[in-house]
Amino acid sequence: MDWQVLALAAAVGFLLLVVLGALREVMVLRGEVAGLSQLITDPPPPSFVHADNGSDTRAPDALIRALQEANPLPMPSRQIVAFVAPGCGPCEDIARDVSALLNNGGGYRSEELLFIVGAPRMSEAQDFAAHLPGRTILDRGAVLRRACEVRGTPTLFLVSAPDFHVTDYTVEGDAQWIATRLTHQM
Repeated sequence: MDWQVLALAAAVGFLLLVVLGALREVMVLRGEVAGLSQLITDPPPPSFVHADNGSDTRAPDALIRALQEANPLPMPSRQIVAFVAPGCGPCEDIARDVSALLNNGGGYRSEELLFIVGAPRMSEAQDFAAHLPGRTILDRGAVLRRACEVRGTPTLFLVSAPDFHVTDYTVEGDAQWIATRLTHQM
Protein backbone atom coordinates (compact mmCIF):
# COMPACT_ATOMS: atom_id res chain seq x y z
CA MET A 1 0.00 0.00 0.00
CA ASP A 2 2.89 2.40 0.63
CA TRP A 3 3.98 2.15 -2.96
CA GLN A 4 0.42 3.05 -4.12
CA VAL A 5 0.39 6.19 -1.96
CA LEU A 6 3.86 7.08 -3.21
CA ALA A 7 2.76 6.56 -6.86
CA LEU A 8 -0.36 8.65 -6.28
CA ALA A 9 1.69 11.44 -4.67
CA ALA A 10 4.12 11.35 -7.61
CA ALA A 11 1.23 11.53 -10.11
CA VAL A 12 -0.37 14.46 -8.24
CA GLY A 13 3.01 16.22 -8.07
CA PHE A 14 3.56 15.69 -11.79
CA LEU A 15 0.07 17.01 -12.61
CA LEU A 16 0.68 20.04 -10.38
CA LEU A 17 3.90 20.79 -12.29
CA VAL A 18 2.03 20.44 -15.61
CA VAL A 19 -0.69 22.84 -14.44
CA LEU A 20 1.87 25.36 -13.18
CA GLY A 21 3.76 25.12 -16.47
CA ALA A 22 0.55 25.65 -18.42
CA LEU A 23 -0.33 28.69 -16.29
CA ARG A 24 3.12 30.14 -16.92
CA GLU A 25 2.66 29.69 -20.68
CA VAL A 26 -0.77 31.32 -20.53
CA MET A 27 0.74 34.35 -18.78
CA VAL A 28 3.52 34.60 -21.39
CA LEU A 29 0.98 34.35 -24.21
CA ARG A 30 -1.22 37.03 -22.60
CA GLY A 31 1.75 39.38 -22.57
CA GLU A 32 2.51 38.65 -26.23
CA VAL A 33 -1.12 39.17 -27.23
CA ALA A 34 -1.15 42.49 -25.35
CA GLY A 35 2.01 43.54 -27.20
CA LEU A 36 0.53 42.55 -30.54
CA SER A 37 -2.69 44.39 -29.72
CA GLN A 38 -0.63 47.50 -28.93
CA LEU A 39 1.09 47.26 -32.34
CA ILE A 40 -2.26 46.98 -34.09
CA THR A 41 -4.00 49.83 -32.24
CA ASP A 42 -0.97 52.14 -32.04
CA PRO A 43 1.55 51.16 -34.71
CA PRO A 44 4.96 52.82 -34.74
CA PRO A 45 5.29 55.75 -37.13
CA PRO A 46 6.93 55.27 -40.51
CA SER A 47 10.72 55.62 -40.42
CA PHE A 48 10.60 58.98 -42.19
CA VAL A 49 8.24 60.48 -39.58
CA HIS A 50 9.38 61.42 -36.10
CA ALA A 51 7.47 59.73 -33.29
CA ASP A 52 6.37 63.05 -31.78
CA ASN A 53 4.42 63.99 -34.96
CA GLY A 54 6.54 67.14 -35.14
CA SER A 55 8.24 65.64 -38.12
CA ASP A 56 10.32 67.61 -40.54
CA THR A 57 11.70 64.86 -42.71
CA ARG A 58 11.49 64.38 -46.44
CA ALA A 59 8.79 62.13 -47.86
CA PRO A 60 9.84 58.93 -49.67
CA ASP A 61 10.87 59.41 -53.30
CA ALA A 62 7.92 57.36 -54.58
CA LEU A 63 5.47 59.69 -52.83
CA ILE A 64 7.29 62.79 -54.10
CA ARG A 65 7.04 61.50 -57.68
CA ALA A 66 3.34 60.74 -57.19
CA LEU A 67 2.70 64.25 -55.84
CA GLN A 68 4.56 65.85 -58.73
CA GLU A 69 2.66 63.80 -61.31
CA ALA A 70 -0.74 64.34 -59.70
CA ASN A 71 -0.50 68.09 -59.16
CA PRO A 72 -0.99 70.90 -61.61
CA LEU A 73 1.65 73.60 -61.64
CA PRO A 74 2.05 75.58 -59.51
CA MET A 75 1.59 73.04 -56.76
CA PRO A 76 -0.34 73.97 -53.62
CA SER A 77 1.94 74.84 -50.71
CA ARG A 78 0.71 71.86 -48.71
CA GLN A 79 -0.89 68.53 -49.43
CA ILE A 80 -2.95 66.16 -47.36
CA VAL A 81 -2.12 62.69 -48.62
CA ALA A 82 -4.74 60.16 -47.54
CA PHE A 83 -4.19 56.43 -47.97
CA VAL A 84 -7.66 54.91 -48.19
CA ALA A 85 -9.27 51.66 -49.27
CA PRO A 86 -12.76 50.55 -50.32
CA GLY A 87 -14.65 48.69 -47.63
CA CYS A 88 -12.86 50.62 -44.88
CA GLY A 89 -15.55 52.32 -42.77
CA PRO A 90 -13.35 55.21 -41.56
CA CYS A 91 -12.15 55.76 -45.16
CA GLU A 92 -15.73 56.01 -46.38
CA ASP A 93 -16.46 58.45 -43.52
CA ILE A 94 -13.53 60.62 -44.60
CA ALA A 95 -14.76 60.67 -48.19
CA ARG A 96 -18.25 61.74 -47.11
CA ASP A 97 -17.11 64.27 -44.51
CA VAL A 98 -14.40 65.85 -46.67
CA SER A 99 -16.91 66.23 -49.52
CA ALA A 100 -19.16 68.12 -47.09
CA LEU A 101 -16.21 70.30 -45.98
CA LEU A 102 -15.40 71.23 -49.56
CA ASN A 103 -19.03 71.89 -50.47
CA ASN A 104 -19.58 74.12 -47.42
CA GLY A 105 -16.72 76.45 -48.30
CA GLY A 106 -14.43 77.61 -45.53
CA GLY A 107 -11.43 78.10 -47.79
CA TYR A 108 -10.68 74.41 -48.30
CA ARG A 109 -9.51 73.49 -51.76
CA SER A 110 -9.67 70.05 -53.32
CA GLU A 111 -6.23 70.71 -54.87
CA GLU A 112 -4.78 70.34 -51.38
CA LEU A 113 -6.07 66.76 -51.10
CA LEU A 114 -4.63 63.66 -52.70
CA PHE A 115 -6.21 60.28 -52.10
CA ILE A 116 -4.13 57.18 -52.71
CA VAL A 117 -6.48 54.25 -53.16
CA GLY A 118 -5.41 50.66 -52.84
CA ALA A 119 -7.35 47.42 -53.07
CA PRO A 120 -6.61 43.84 -54.03
CA ARG A 121 -8.82 44.30 -57.11
CA MET A 122 -8.28 47.48 -59.10
CA SER A 123 -11.93 47.57 -60.15
CA GLU A 124 -12.89 48.08 -56.48
CA ALA A 125 -10.27 50.83 -56.14
CA GLN A 126 -11.53 52.57 -59.28
CA ASP A 127 -15.14 52.48 -58.11
CA PHE A 128 -14.18 53.90 -54.71
CA ALA A 129 -11.90 56.56 -56.25
CA ALA A 130 -14.75 57.82 -58.43
CA HIS A 131 -16.57 58.97 -55.27
CA LEU A 132 -13.65 60.72 -53.58
CA PRO A 133 -13.35 64.50 -53.45
CA GLY A 134 -10.10 65.77 -54.91
CA ARG A 135 -7.45 64.00 -56.91
CA THR A 136 -6.83 60.28 -56.67
CA ILE A 137 -4.04 57.87 -57.49
CA LEU A 138 -4.64 54.15 -57.78
CA ASP A 139 -1.89 52.34 -55.90
CA ARG A 140 -1.30 49.39 -58.21
CA GLY A 141 0.59 46.64 -56.44
CA ALA A 142 0.66 48.69 -53.21
CA VAL A 143 3.91 50.36 -54.33
CA LEU A 144 3.16 53.68 -52.59
CA ARG A 145 1.73 51.97 -49.53
CA ARG A 146 4.98 50.03 -49.04
CA ALA A 147 7.19 53.04 -49.79
CA CYS A 148 5.31 55.13 -47.21
CA GLU A 149 5.23 52.27 -44.68
CA VAL A 150 1.44 52.50 -44.39
CA ARG A 151 0.23 49.80 -42.03
CA GLY A 152 -3.50 50.52 -42.13
CA THR A 153 -6.14 52.77 -43.60
CA PRO A 154 -6.88 55.53 -43.33
CA THR A 155 -3.39 56.94 -42.86
CA LEU A 156 -2.95 60.66 -43.46
CA PHE A 157 0.19 62.72 -44.09
CA LEU A 158 0.58 66.49 -44.27
CA VAL A 159 3.31 67.29 -46.80
CA SER A 160 4.74 70.74 -47.50
CA ALA A 161 4.97 70.97 -51.27
CA PRO A 162 7.98 73.23 -51.69
CA ASP A 163 10.39 70.85 -49.93
CA PHE A 164 8.26 67.68 -49.66
CA HIS A 165 8.77 67.41 -45.92
CA VAL A 166 6.20 65.48 -43.92
CA THR A 167 5.11 67.91 -41.22
CA ASP A 168 2.42 65.75 -39.59
CA TYR A 169 0.77 62.34 -39.88
CA THR A 170 -1.89 60.20 -38.27
CA VAL A 171 -3.21 56.67 -38.42
CA GLU A 172 -6.99 56.44 -38.30
CA GLY A 173 -7.32 60.13 -39.11
CA ASP A 174 -10.61 61.77 -39.97
CA ALA A 175 -12.04 64.80 -41.74
CA GLN A 176 -11.56 66.91 -38.61
CA TRP A 177 -7.82 66.17 -38.70
CA ILE A 178 -7.77 67.29 -42.33
CA ALA A 179 -9.78 70.46 -41.63
CA THR A 180 -7.58 71.39 -38.67
CA ARG A 181 -4.34 70.95 -40.63
CA LEU A 182 -5.56 72.95 -43.60
CA THR A 183 -6.98 75.72 -41.41
CA HIS A 184 -3.79 76.04 -39.36
CA GLN A 185 -1.71 76.21 -42.51
CA MET A 186 -3.72 78.94 -44.25
